[in-house]
Order: sequence, then C-alpha cells, then structure tokens
Amino acid sequence: MKSTIRTQRILYFILWAVILLWVTLAECDILPTAFLPDTPEAAYWGSMAVIIATLGGTFFALRLMVMKPFGHHMGHSDESTARQHYIRLAAGRTLILTIAAICNLLVYYGMATDTSATYGLLIIAIATLFCLPGEQEFQSMRQRHSADSNHSAS
Repeated sequence: MKSTIRTQRILYFILWAVILLWVTLAECDILPTAFLPDTPEAAYWGSMAVIIATLGGTFFALRLMVMKPFGHHMGHSDESTARQHYIRLAAGRTLILTIAAICNLLVYYGMATDTSATYGLLIIAIATLFCLPGEQEFQSMRQRHSADSNHSAS
C-alpha cells in the first residue's frame, strides 16, 4: 500500500515537471505567446479567472483534507480504506492545483501584459509545498481524524 502513496508522489512531480517544461518552451519562444486579444475586456476577464482559480484552488486544495465531508473517512475506517481515501484526496488536491496553475499559465502567456498571473503562479507554487503527498502526512491525518471522532463520540 505504501507504493500507492509513492505513485501519488511521482504523479505529483510529473505534473509539475510538465508545467515547468511548458514554461521553459514558452520562454524559449518555442510555444506561442500573446495569443489572447490585448483588450481591456480580455485583461479584466483574464485577471478575474486568475484570481478565482488561484484563491479558490489554493484554498480548496489546502483545506480539502480537513473538510468534514471529505476527511471524516480517515478516522472511521480501517487503515486500508483510509489509505485509499487519502490517495484519492491527494490526487484531487494535486489536480486542483494543476488546473489552477494551467489557468494562470494560459493567462500569463496568452496576455503578455498581465501581471496578476505572475502573482497567482507564485501563490500556487507556495501552496504546492504544503500539498506534497506522503506517508507521514497520511499517518498524522489518520491520528487527527481518529482523535476527532473519539472526542465527538464522547
């Protein structure tokens, strides 16, 4: 079962390697840039998409494991079921942050004049440091949720 968490970690690094490859190719002018219209309306909607994707994606990804509808299975089930639940949540968290990063990259490279995507990418990059899946995180979450379920049962 530990290999599935390891697989989740590998997937996490592969997704970010693909994003870094995209950035490298765009910075070397291999991929097209400035492909979105340079109008005030496009800049407004691009900035709004960046803000919503960054703040919504970061908040949801960081809080996903402790939200009651998602995290309560960690303490109420056996370790194998809890581990499978953790793996699904970790994959969802990685996917959420990846979608937010791609949205920011599309706006950043699509509009050469928009700076809000730069700050959004920085926020997402910092958030990913707290979302690295691992065995230690699984064990601490399992203990926290089992302690919460014991306190609520009394």
